[in-house]
Amino acid sequence: MKFRKILSIIYISVFAAMPAVAKVDLDKYHEEIVDLSVDDNLQSPQIPGKLMAQAQNEMLKLKKRFDGVGLKTDLSEREGLVLMVTVPCSELFLPNDTVTASFAESKLKHLLYPMRTPDKYKVLIVAHSDDTGSDEYLNNLTRARADAIRQWIADQEIEVDGIVPYGLGYDEPLNTESSRKGRAANRRVEFYFVPGPILIESLKIKK
Repeated sequence: MKFRKILSIIYISVFAAMPAVAKVDLDKYHEEIVDLSVDDNLQSPQIPGKLMAQAQNEMLKLKKRFDGVGLKTDLSEREGLVLMVTVPCSELFLPNDTVTASFAESKLKHLLYPMRTPDKYKVLIVAHSDDTGSDEYLNNLTRARADAIRQWIADQEIEVDGIVPYGLGYDEPLNTESSRKGRAANRRVEFYFVPGPILIESLKIKK
């Protein structure tokens, strides 16, 4: 018990000092990522070569944690630096609704762990739809859903400045079939986790 308490004190001390050093940079960072496209956000920040293996290992550990609770993950992008978790909209929202359903917590709660240290990861919430409706309706629907999830996360007392919501409508379908199954596959929310400034700084300290 005493050993665990000592570790907690060390962890808190390290992370408490880091934001003080980079506070101005973090403010600028938050402003910048909001204006980036999904693709641009997934390609940044750049990881120094000497930290690449450590960063990849951190992402792999996060993937295993998510896999362990039954989430659908993918770590194939950017040489293992971008972790994607896909959740069907039917597990988060009622049809055509933009308010997170009561049953959404059973999925969303498993995603909170890496967000509890602000800016350790950059998080993107990317909502997609099927092709039922006008482009304007689908873009508004998916953006409202991404915003609702971000607000749900904020309601769990988690800082959301480093979490960016996107609504892409029907721009990136997984399945072009017009069948019920095909449309259901396209109605999804993708959560992307990318190494953030706090994780990168912590890897520098470990190095």
